[in-house]
Amino acid sequence: MRCAWPRDCCLPNRRGGKSILSLPWVYRLFAHILGIEANRQWFIDDVLCLRDGQKLVDVGCGAADILDHLRGVAYVGLDMSDIYIQTAKAKFKTRGGAKFLSGSVEDWTRDPLTYEADLVLTNGALHHVDGICVSCVEGQWPLHFL
Repeated sequence: MRCAWPRDCCLPNRRGGKSILSLPWVYRLFAHILGIEANRQWFIDDVLCLRDGQKLVDVGCGAADILDHLRGVAYVGLDMSDIYIQTAKAKFKTRGGAKFLSGSVEDWTRDPLTYEADLVLTNGALHHVDGICVSCVEGQWPLHFL
């Protein structure tokens, strides 16, 4: 199945540029248009099933919008994009129990903040994996997309 999305939307721009979705406000608008927000609380309550005091490590957290709906959990958001991490830090600067790290997977595996997680989430990050377009994988979203 061929991808219906423009190549630069799904993958890093191979010409050295940035995808339009690398801008947090564009990504949020795109998610809103797709109606993702309507399923977010269901995903948190019925799929993640986090309890007070548990620790969630969110790989590819973007601007950490899921944190608006999480209460009573320790949250560590990881993203390779400094822009997204700075956006998350600014939005949740007064939120206790929330930490954010940019960098690489290698950096994160050495950071004690990522240890002893009750749940590790990598949701909505597959489209950043080189050579994969989410809409191309058997014509379906393989994960619940937030």
